[in-house]
Amino acid sequence: MDYNDEPMTYALDFDPEIFGGVSMTEFGLIVKVAAGISFISMFFLSTAIAIYYSRYVIIFGTFPAAALFTFGLSFYGMVALGKLKVGKPEGYHAQIMKLKQEKMLAMFGVKQTLVTRVGRWGTVRYND
Repeated sequence: MDYNDEPMTYALDFDPEIFGGVSMTEFGLIVKVAAGISFISMFFLSTAIAIYYSRYVIIFGTFPAAALFTFGLSFYGMVALGKLKVGKPEGYHAQIMKLKQEKMLAMFGVKQTLVTRVGRWGTVRYND
């Protein structure tokens, strides 16, 4: 029996695409990254402008500007990931992100849960 012959298993393994060709988990990741980038960059930009003009009231404009910047970056990231996913199987980018995450965490001593070894598996048992 082939894996593609089981429609229920195939349907349960992957997130459904919602809008612009990205799944809900990918969209959530895009929004988190965009929010982090926009809030940090807008904070530094507004602080530099406030120091230059000696008016610290400008810093309060960080949050509305960062919200608009987050919306724009999220839309751009969604379109870019949608174009990247063309021609790839479903769930491909989620697996790649999971592998990269595990490799980064392995540097800090966290045990990997996915098999990343490339080679042959032995079928001989050794009783020492």
